[in-house]
Amino acid sequence: MIKNILKSFLFFLLLISTSFAGLRKEPKIVEHLGAKLPLNLTFLDASGHKVVLKDLFKKATIVDFAYYECPGICNPIMMELAQTVAAVNIVPDKDYNLVTISIDPLEGPKIATREKKKFYNVLPHGYPKNAWHFLTGDSASIAKVTDAAGFFYKKDGPNYIHTGVLIFIDKSGKICRYLYPIANPKGDFSILPTDFEMASMQTAKGTVMSMVGDQAQYCFASAPKGGSRLAKILIFSGSGVLFLLCIFVAFIIVRPKKKNT
Repeated sequence: MIKNILKSFLFFLLLISTSFAGLRKEPKIVEHLGAKLPLNLTFLDASGHKVVLKDLFKKATIVDFAYYECPGICNPIMMELAQTVAAVNIVPDKDYNLVTISIDPLEGPKIATREKKKFYNVLPHGYPKNAWHFLTGDSASIAKVTDAAGFFYKKDGPNYIHTGVLIFIDKSGKICRYLYPIANPKGDFSILPTDFEMASMQTAKGTVMSMVGDQAQYCFASAPKGGSRLAKILIFSGSGVLFLLCIFVAFIIVRPKKKNT
């Protein structure tokens, strides 16, 4: 009987720890300025070819974490990004590159190809084909690069709750700047070409820039309101139940056994 109780107790501990791990990884941006991305990671490009990140980061590179079938902010931000690079004076594939990495491991090169065609139609004629990479990858590679960048997101049914940000990386993989697109009431976004151009030029020099006042925009596909309150309730209730279980198990173990008559 005691063995069964202990097994149930250990299972409950595992369940609680897993739940708490999920609560800790809330959607947010934690700026890791000066830190480096793991450029040895391998992804698939829109053609289905394996690419190593270090082969793409030969100059100032702007990373956009998104997922291609996002019903929220991903596509509006990428559309604004396409319009922004058409308005700047710096030269693509010479002064900077763009890299979009899908955070959904179920997405593959086929959908990446579709998205690349869509956004290249917005870009100026003659925009270099290798100046904007659309990548997909497995869950392990995605987790490593997003954790290193401080980009935290959360699965919510078929969708993801996440933030919108452009991360500027120099050729060594160093994080130099976080630029947050500005949302308007219509649901569109704006990126100031001057900010984008300055961030790219400073990143090319390896200069780390901290912009106080930038605010991340969140994509809530179907997130319930009051999520933080629910998280607190779960934590307190789980802790209480765990404490009572500890007392019960301790009582079962240390109580004196009855002598056989």
